[in-house]
Amino acid sequence: IMKNTLLFLFASLLFIGCSNDPDDTVQEEQEEQAIEFKIKTFKIDYTDSSETTTFSFDENGRKTKTTFNREDGETSEYQYIYNDDGKFKRMINLYDEGLRIVWKFDFEYQSDGKISRIGYVENPENLTIPSTSYEEFMHVDNKIITDNPQFFYESELTFNQENKLILYEVASHWVSSKVSYEYIGNNLVTIKDLGSMDEARTTYTITYDNELNPLYPDFKNNLDVYLYSLPVALFKVMRNMNHFSENNFTKIEITSANGNTQIIEKETLYNEAGYPISAMVSTDGILSSELTYEYY
Repeated sequence: IMKNTLLFLFASLLFIGCSNDPDDTVQEEQEEQAIEFKIKTFKIDYTDSSETTTFSFDENGRKTKTTFNREDGETSEYQYIYNDDGKFKRMINLYDEGLRIVWKFDFEYQSDGKISRIGYVENPENLTIPSTSYEEFMHVDNKIITDNPQFFYESELTFNQENKLILYEVASHWVSSKVSYEYIGNNLVTIKDLGSMDEARTTYTITYDNELNPLYPDFKNNLDVYLYSLPVALFKVMRNMNHFSENNFTKIEITSANGNTQIIEKETLYNEAGYPISAMVSTDGILSSELTYEYY
């Protein structure tokens, strides 16, 4: 990578030095910077198995589908549907070879556009009259409080003034836990699993480059659907951490309470317009996944 970078810089300097008209160079640079790539697919290939995860997007940059190809050959899929206002309306979970619908999630909103509740239907194709359970949302100041009787838990999400999640608390019949999130600008830099005792059990420290992340606009513009992914990021780091920040992470240091540390590093290749086209991810120095970006 260092060799390629030096060759590119040398070629760029040589071109600039040979240009007869500096204005031509400035115009070409401005045109290159003005190019906008819209994400079409983002794929994760796990090198320790044959499993893949593929996120698909429409031409407006909205996520339309997430496909999981499992090592046993089975496929599961989430499909995302939007209403006429462009807000998230429905999520459908399909599974196995026939992509049978196993869950359907319907999102409802208040008159001010804030989410009010989500209706859950399990195995809707197998029921004569599908039964819907609801998770209710209450908006109080900078918090969202949820109540989900079917899954026996309540949660509280606290946001800062920039509408970024800073604390996720969940309480159920079996366990209670907290997860905190810290940011620098639009980058999520620290995740702490606080357990139920407000003491960090696991801390994720994330470092970034300065290049743009084409997955971030969808996360920023469709926070409702990602509310259910962000807390899970603690347990699905590689599946979710690529979406949650404006820039692309280069390193994640995971430190447990006993001092053990795991290092995840990402080396990203960019096109001339500054958009990522591929990346190699290693865990403690061993290649763990390969990322591929495709654009419209």
